[in-house]
Amino acid sequence: MKERYQRKFVEEAKELLGKLEASLLELENAPNNSKLINEIFRIMHSLKGSGAMFGFSRISNLTHDLENVYSAIRSGQLIVSKHLIDVSFQALDLVRELLKGVEGEGEMNKYIELTEQIQSIIRHKTEPSQEELKQTSGQRSIAPKPINDETSIWLVQFKPHAEIINEGNSPIYMLDEMSTMGEMMTVPLFGRLEEKLSMFDPTKLMVNWNILLASDSSQESILNVFLFVQDASTIKVTRITSAYSGQLKDKESQIKNLLSKDEVDTKNLQALFIQEEKIVDNRVESSPLSSEEKKTEIINSQNIESDFQDSDEITIRVPSAKLDDLMNLVSELITTQGQLSTISEKLFDPGLNTLSEKYEKLIRQLREQSMEMSLVSINTLTVRFKRLVRDLSKNLNKSISLKVEGGETELDKTIIEHLSDPLLHIIRNAIDHGIESSETRKQLGKEETGEIRIRAFYSGAEVHIEISDDGGGIDPTKVLERAIQQNFIENRTQIPDNEILKLLFKPGFSMKEDISEYSGRGVGMDVVSKKILELRGDVEISSKLGSGTKILIKLPLTLTIMDGMLTEVSASKYIVPISSVRKIYEIKMEELKNSFNKLITLDGKQYPFLVLSNEFLGELPKKENLQIILVEYEERKMGLVVDHIIGERQVVLKPLGISLKKNRMFSGGSIMGDGEIALVLDTNKLIREFTTNNNSENSSS
Repeated sequence: MKERYQRKFVEEAKELLGKLEASLLELENAPNNSKLINEIFRIMHSLKGSGAMFGFSRISNLTHDLENVYSAIRSGQLIVSKHLIDVSFQALDLVRELLKGVEGEGEMNKYIELTEQIQSIIRHKTEPSQEELKQTSGQRSIAPKPINDETSIWLVQFKPHAEIINEGNSPIYMLDEMSTMGEMMTVPLFGRLEEKLSMFDPTKLMVNWNILLASDSSQESILNVFLFVQDASTIKVTRITSAYSGQLKDKESQIKNLLSKDEVDTKNLQALFIQEEKIVDNRVESSPLSSEEKKTEIINSQNIESDFQDSDEITIRVPSAKLDDLMNLVSELITTQGQLSTISEKLFDPGLNTLSEKYEKLIRQLREQSMEMSLVSINTLTVRFKRLVRDLSKNLNKSISLKVEGGETELDKTIIEHLSDPLLHIIRNAIDHGIESSETRKQLGKEETGEIRIRAFYSGAEVHIEISDDGGGIDPTKVLERAIQQNFIENRTQIPDNEILKLLFKPGFSMKEDISEYSGRGVGMDVVSKKILELRGDVEISSKLGSGTKILIKLPLTLTIMDGMLTEVSASKYIVPISSVRKIYEIKMEELKNSFNKLITLDGKQYPFLVLSNEFLGELPKKENLQIILVEYEERKMGLVVDHIIGERQVVLKPLGISLKKNRMFSGGSIMGDGEIALVLDTNKLIREFTTNNNSENSSS
């Protein structure tokens, strides 16, 4: 039991550390932001209490010390300095290691060193150094008032289950954490104890709490206080009113009277505060809302009640392994549905056909829902990238900012998991190779702070991720010279610039003469290309000397299930992804024979084409009537000639064996309803290789 709750703590703590890292990165650029300081303080407070509860004493001690530091910042005794942010990041990294159970000599030395640094900051909190004062010149006191114009009054009804103590949780920790959010008034309810006094069990919790909180925190932040006990409690959070500028203690007796009942009369509680909002003092009205707006606010406030058991949108935590199992089951159902369709077609039974169609529709809906559950936004990676840019640019003495567009774009979680390393390689290269120092940029007439931009967006059935920088760009001439030096190509003079840049993805190729801590080993861009290809994606590079470099990554939305067009070529079956199909035409064999230079006219336009039976088996189709599928990649279109189109299918993609893996024309295989294996064509690579080969032939001729 204890181990299960420790695992739960580790999962929740990792989430909190992610939020902490994001808040620290923001705080570094906005040291006066009291909301960020409060958020960091609350995370430290939560990690301290939960760490102690679940036996992570070093984490608890470390975060307790940092909590004291941020408490001093909240009270105006300390200011946010670069040194403090650095120490906070170091502590965050150490907590991550301690969560893994790593407590070797290095970790212990780091723990002692950090503890001493934090204690030193606390000891000198009333005397900031001259350097700190220079760094934060113009910084005002940031001690937040417990009550301000943005304060809302929240009613929190906390009903822990009787077994909560036996599960290793203490409600007092939650109440303690909530008290850091603002002014709080708490009334314990002993109704359960009175009802069962004769059956009193000291191991069970018999108390509920009604709490009134005056805070500028959001509803989500309040609910997050109970993150660790959401399965063992019922929690309701209701906004009573907003823009309150009074003090709860002024109404203590009235508030406690209303909170002393199991069912709180929220209307009377609202009236208690709304009446005061109408009073205008000698300076300002306590709420800037008009009377009509106040009425709307009162009505709306009654509708934002939320709890973990009954809210508009309930979220639950599911281990990723369970999602993988679900997708595997959906894959098996799709394969089974294919078998059912095949049988129904052979038997010509109308009832069975209808059942098969209904089954297919249900499977498609289940598949779409399951895929949606497995999608993760790219934002989950961006905090890590911001941290990399911060730390690496600091080490290289460069000024660099990272901007993200389209971070809400979603991809399959498996793709996200494998995408992190390639993106880190690209960003690291941009920092080390691409963006110049501040002095150089100033001489070139550029902004002193360089910029790396990540832009993600949907393009058909693909997700495109664009990573660009405004650095010095890549000189194709130097790349060519370096490639000749390293014997990647022979000394040829006529190579297009875009082909030269592709050499950067060759294994072992590097533009860096000296190996540094950050790059120059010739493995970075090779890793990028290899990883993206493994994800059935594509990567392109473009650069303009003096202006910067852009790398474009194209990825499928998911790796496992797709819609495909099932075709037949010389008695074998092949699948063309529906996402790349633009149109299908009937065509005569005679038209192919009379075509010139592998071009055919469709709807008044000429397109290149491939006869798949000729490409795969070295023979022309024996049929007279054929079909040609017009597929698209970027701005290019090409026709694929097949013997016969069977129809549209949902297919489960399976990896290929070693012998077929080397053939880039295929991205995978799928088992059909009749047990036959169909290979999935990678139309993007087909078009690209066909175009490249044609260009080579034309240039040589």
